[in-house]
Amino acid sequence: MVTPSEEENQEPVENNHPAKRSRDKSWRTISTDKYIIAGVITALIFGLGLTLGLVLEDARYGLVQQVNQDQEVRYLSLQLQYLFLSTFQNDNSCPILAATLQETIADLSASLNDVISFEEKKTYDDARKLSVERRYLLDNLRYWLLAKESKKKCNLDIVSVVYFYRKECPACAGQGTILTYYKNLLGDRLLVFPINIDLIEHEPMVKIIQSQYNVTSFPTLVIDETIYEGGADKEQLQNIICSSLRDAPQCPE
Repeated sequence: MVTPSEEENQEPVENNHPAKRSRDKSWRTISTDKYIIAGVITALIFGLGLTLGLVLEDARYGLVQQVNQDQEVRYLSLQLQYLFLSTFQNDNSCPILAATLQETIADLSASLNDVISFEEKKTYDDARKLSVERRYLLDNLRYWLLAKESKKKCNLDIVSVVYFYRKECPACAGQGTILTYYKNLLGDRLLVFPINIDLIEHEPMVKIIQSQYNVTSFPTLVIDETIYEGGADKEQLQNIICSSLRDAPQCPE
């Protein structure tokens, strides 16, 4: 006869059955296999994601390189056109130079701004991002200088704006929006060359042009050699630009 205390300590007979123990062992084996398979799948997905990220990174950088090469060829063409005009005093070629200059600068803005926007979404490879930003800045500066000389040589009816800004600048976003509005309104009659002053420690040309115009506050605009510290509001900028153009139907009478 089994006493109550012995009955409490005694394990049920079905739990000690060999078939039951075999089922428990099989279940534990299957569970372990599931964890291993899940771990392998997770590792494969992680590795695939990492590989895909590297592929996209290289593709994006390849796009940067292609844009840079295209700009090199276009800029070389513009330089030769300007040299030809200066050498042979052939003013009949001025319309061709003007059209090529404006088209190239528009393409520079569209293509490299897209590249910059891609780069700004990344949280890694700061060296590549910095290289892209420096190249974009240098392209803007050399096209600005060529635009200045071409305007004098060919009496082009254009307005050039050098736009000094920095990322930590509350008023710069608004100034950029106003410039974009007039750029869309006037098209290739208005040439805007943004200069990111945050690159001053990495690109010597930033310090040179900042010193040239004694820029100490942001935003600052240089419009046809006139400096506007603190930028310009929408109405003021309209008056400045429209008064500088000989023929601008978009401007109010």
